[in-house]
Amino acid sequence: MPKARTSTWFAVSTITALQRRKTARMLVFEDVYLVRARTEAEASRRGAALAKKAARSDEPVTYKGEPVQVVFAGVRKVVSCSASGGRGEHAHVSEIEDGTQATYSQLVIASKRDLKRLVEGESIEVVYEQ
Repeated sequence: MPKARTSTWFAVSTITALQRRKTARMLVFEDVYLVRARTEAEASRRGAALAKKAARSDEPVTYKGEPVQVVFAGVRKVVSCSASGGRGEHAHVSEIEDGTQATYSQLVIASKRDLKRLVEGESIEVVYEQ
């Protein structure tokens, strides 16, 4: 009998947008859900289900006084949680504990000045690579 794969913690990054009727610009949220799953595909499905549920509302939604539609756009990435900071199959963890890396993002910015502004929570232009 084949050995059953144990479940692993994954960070599922989902994208949800607020769409306004009068403009193409939208406010976008990247939410990260920690889910336990046997495979990356299962984690993706579970993360998507959580984000879709969060996007549903029985009440009208407004942003800055304007009505908006909350739209689940999709799963951006799925990352296995790492206890050692490494990325790869060997880094999977089955239990979340202090020091577990839940997710990461890889950005390209233009300068040290922009790096300082990013750390301080200011707006800058970025290229989101991962």
